[in-house]
Formats: sequence, C-alpha cells, structure tokens
Amino acid sequence: MTERGNQQPLERRMRTLLDELDYDFSQFTMKGFVDWLEEWRGREIFFIPYHFQDPRVSGAWWADQTRDYVFYEKQDTPPVLQSHAQLHEIAHMLCGHPIKLIDTDDVRFLLTPTNEHTSTHGSLSLRCTPHDPHDEHEMEAEMLASLIQERVLSHARLQELLKTVSSDERVATYLRNLKAQ
Repeated sequence: MTERGNQQPLERRMRTLLDELDYDFSQFTMKGFVDWLEEWRGREIFFIPYHFQDPRVSGAWWADQTRDYVFYEKQDTPPVLQSHAQLHEIAHMLCGHPIKLIDTDDVRFLLTPTNEHTSTHGSLSLRCTPHDPHDEHEMEAEMLASLIQERVLSHARLQELLKTVSSDERVATYLRNLKAQ
C-alpha cells in the first residue's frame, strides 16, 4: 500500500474528530482555542517557550495532577512553526493520547529559569526524545495539527497561525504560589 493509501484512513479519522469538536474555527485565535480547550478538558494549560538541546525536538507535552505543560521551541524558530508545535501538542490532547505525568519537583525544575538560559525555562533534557514519525500517536497529532491549520486557513485567518500562546505570566504566578507552600 502506498504511503498516501496509509494516510487516507488516518486523515478520515482526524477529520471526523475535528468535525465533532464544538469549536467555531471562523473565529479562531490561538488564545481563544486554548481557552476553549482548557474549558473543554477542565484543565489549565501552560505554554512555555523553551530551547531544546536536541534540534529534532520542537515540542513536548507533560502534565501534573492539575494542569498540562506544553513546551515549544522558540529559539531561531519562525512563529508559524512555533504555532504548529503548539497545535501538534494540543492535537495529542484532543486525540486523548496518554499524558506523560511529572511531579511537583519536576514542574518546579522545568519552570524555574536558569542562569544559562535566562529567556527559557529549566533544562528539558528530562525524558525528552525525538518522536518516531511512524508512531501512531505522532502521526495522528501531526495530521490533526495540519487539519486544524487547514480549517483556520479556510476561514482566511492565516494571521492567527503566526501567533503563539505564552503562559509566562501565569507560570510566574504559579511558581510564586509553589514557593509559598
């Protein structure tokens, strides 16, 4: 079977999932989509710009008991690719893929700025490896992220795909609260 033949059932499944979302893509903004997703899932999501040590890694999704953390490559990365990395990690959530759980100490480590990377957070060498492009979950997330972008573009909202979501202010508040505990 050709690679395109393998993609057709996957694309159909992801289009069905996208069609079943109760979201109005004609009003798409990254922030609005994330707000909708947080409400839909009942979990807060922090988006954290990060410089990964491995250039093959552009994003990672981890979670603790109460919130999700999406790290995305920002250094020397065009905004449209940052946005795609965020949508890819969001697609994992929408697909119901398993979450990589981390504990409070890991969260504190990952979110605390280091002296070496003053504009980034932590040292994401923690369990972060490049994804296998043939892994079913990765193929689903990549397909769904692309279909979301296609849907947004069909509503003439390209400018919104050049924006990313950052949770820097919310992360700072969260870290202050962690220190107070």
